[in-house]
Amino acid sequence: AHAGTAGQQAGASKLKWIGSITGGTAVATIFTQLGTLFRRARTLVETAQHEVSRFRKLNAKVRAALITVVGGLFGPAALVAGLLLIVNAAATRRLPTRLDVVLWAAVLVAAAVVVACSDIVAWSMHPYYKRRLASAFVVKRATAEHSVVAREIDSRDVLLLSDLKRERMQVQFPELLVCAAANVSDGGATPPGSAVTSFVFSPTMIGGPLVGEMPTETYERELSAGARIHVSVPAAIAISGAALSPAMGKLTRRSARFLLALGNVRLGVWVPNPRRVEHERTVRAEKQRLKAARRKRANKRGKEIDDEQINFGSKNAMFAAKAPPRYLLNEVFGRHRISSRFVYLSDGGHYENLGLVELLRRGCTQIFCFDASGGHAHDNETLRQAIALARSELGVEIGVTPTFGEPAVAPDGVATTSSAAFDFVYPRVDGSPQVRGRLYYVRTEVTADDPWDVRVYTKADAEFPYHPTIDQAYTGERFEAYRVLGRSAARALLQLRAQDVAGAVPDEINITDLEDEYADAGSAGT
Repeated sequence: AHAGTAGQQAGASKLKWIGSITGGTAVATIFTQLGTLFRRARTLVETAQHEVSRFRKLNAKVRAALITVVGGLFGPAALVAGLLLIVNAAATRRLPTRLDVVLWAAVLVAAAVVVACSDIVAWSMHPYYKRRLASAFVVKRATAEHSVVAREIDSRDVLLLSDLKRERMQVQFPELLVCAAANVSDGGATPPGSAVTSFVFSPTMIGGPLVGEMPTETYERELSAGARIHVSVPAAIAISGAALSPAMGKLTRRSARFLLALGNVRLGVWVPNPRRVEHERTVRAEKQRLKAARRKRANKRGKEIDDEQINFGSKNAMFAAKAPPRYLLNEVFGRHRISSRFVYLSDGGHYENLGLVELLRRGCTQIFCFDASGGHAHDNETLRQAIALARSELGVEIGVTPTFGEPAVAPDGVATTSSAAFDFVYPRVDGSPQVRGRLYYVRTEVTADDPWDVRVYTKADAEFPYHPTIDQAYTGERFEAYRVLGRSAARALLQLRAQDVAGAVPDEINITDLEDEYADAGSAGT
């Protein structure tokens, strides 16, 4: 029995010895293979970085074309291929073959390439829309043959909003406010059915009451060069008119949101959230302060610390240039958080179509309001919504006359007037005197004072002057009719203003006569 026990112990020790050798060999093999895989992965990463650096050296237009092809062609094609594979496997009820595995691998690789090169703003219709608007309206004065003409500004120039500050302008001009709408999905943040808040681009401040605001120059300085393109003057104008998007504030259609986003039918833009930009700026400043304090303490102990160890580099001071691909899913499912790193902006009309509320928010006491919105004049939907917003958000009461909205019609079928003047009152603040103001309002309405050809054109075109925005096929005659109508509207407001001041309507109004009166105006409202 003793010999048997000794033999068992010897066998157990041999097994332990064999197990130790086998386990050690396996661990060594695993680590060797992991090292090989790591070296291969490192080589692939270095190759990818080299290719990315080569890609960045390409011409900007070539890069944009390649990104568009990858995202607009190969990305959707890969998704469709994957869907077809799933449907085919389910229909034939068979196990995946080697070909299926290869195709799935190709789909994953294509998806990885799309994610790596993705720029959801560059793939949308916004860049094209911005270029088309800029080619028509973003111009500069130039001298040609002893005359001043308008020249188109190179689309590659980044026109910063902060450059339009009054102190930087050679000619004094009222402050520009470009109104957009920031979509919000946080429960209770906005009134039911609204899901939107105001967002304003201006040379001095940028942002809105819910998403926060900060000085425009500071905001621009915190962004990278790629991000500044999305908040430049042409971009702000294009965002202000981004009427078609999956998220459109109070006009959002949940049934169409997914299809619009999937079909890339969107003009809205993701831009850095001012709330987050300011927060990261504050955090970085606090870190710099703490590092400076540590440096002072170290210097007292005789230890020198290099400045590079204290100050952050320029890369750390820059906000991301583009929203990551996951924000496209937020767009598809309508997820728009106030505290998100990026905020989704669309047409200012998705919040308020006149810009009237923003002028009242800035305390203007004399406002000229031009209403060229769609729809017929008798419903006054745009003005009605603006008055309701001004009352609910600012406490401003606008006194509309009881007869307004039912204009008299001349015998030839045109309205006798298109303008009106209303008084409005700001709420009292801490017992201060009540501030009153005057609103001069005009709507695109054909009146008896318009030229004969414009009045006759209303019979040839039944929709004039209420063509929907989607109808952009303007003939020369239609364009001229709208131009003359706009000039008549401006003249009607000036006549109304002159009547308030002098108590009489002058025979002719010269706009230049009012230059001195409005030269020191501090906002677009005055």
